[in-house]
Amino acid sequence: MKFWIIAKKEILDITRDRRTMLMMTLLPFLLVPVLLGTIMKIDSSQREKASERHIKICFLGKYIVVPENETCIIVGAGSGLSASLARLFKTERMAVVLAARNIEKLADLSKEIDCELIQCDASNVEQVRNLFAKTDEICSKPSIVIYNPSARLRGDITSLDPYKTKIAIETTCYGAFLVAQQAARRMIPLGSGSIFFTGASAGVKGFPNSSVFAMGKFGLRGLAQSLARELQPKNIHVAHFVIDGGISSKMCPDDGEDKLLDPDEIAKTYLNLHRQSRSAWSWEIELRPWVERF
Repeated sequence: MKFWIIAKKEILDITRDRRTMLMMTLLPFLLVPVLLGTIMKIDSSQREKASERHIKICFLGKYIVVPENETCIIVGAGSGLSASLARLFKTERMAVVLAARNIEKLADLSKEIDCELIQCDASNVEQVRNLFAKTDEICSKPSIVIYNPSARLRGDITSLDPYKTKIAIETTCYGAFLVAQQAARRMIPLGSGSIFFTGASAGVKGFPNSSVFAMGKFGLRGLAQSLARELQPKNIHVAHFVIDGGISSKMCPDDGEDKLLDPDEIAKTYLNLHRQSRSAWSWEIELRPWVERF
């Protein structure tokens, strides 16, 4: 009887030991997927936190807190004001994305400041969506978006081409709506950002034989004013810039008397508004040379 009791105990011990050995053998294989999943989650979380980090910088003699990884999209980029904006924002350690119908003309600027180029017709819904999707992928969600495109079509009301008029208004105004929509969809969840529109004196006063340009620019200003009231309570700064005067360029340089707007100085104003304290936001600012008539 004692023999069978002892034998039974030994058999149970051996079975238990084998089960233990089996568990010890299989446990690492079971834990590896769990550990890998945990590591990937931690890594993803750290990446998200890194993209949300803020730094303190000195701006106009004051220290302000800004996102560490800011991205700027400039739509309708060219060799004038857009180039000045791109160079300045790059010195602010921003990732800069330049969008234009013809990006070949921006190749030299891209090499100079190391920025991204994306082909985009701002009046095309799919191309604007693609612009923002690509920016999300290669940089980050934009902190500031600037809309510069405009189309001039001069002529008296009796002779203006309706089809060309439609295209001009789509470029100057409708494209701004498409760009602002994509920008807002990204900035609202983030709870911050700036959307700036480049206007003209034609947006506040009409001129003879300039009805098409006026329609586009008046519409642009109305869009900016409405969005400022809609989005600023959500901590998104919307502003409209009235450029009242000619801008100095290589083709048309200033004579040294400051009779033309300096694009580098205009760019500084854009940056100032982007860094402006939300306790005293401006929704519109007019820029003109000292000799320009009101």
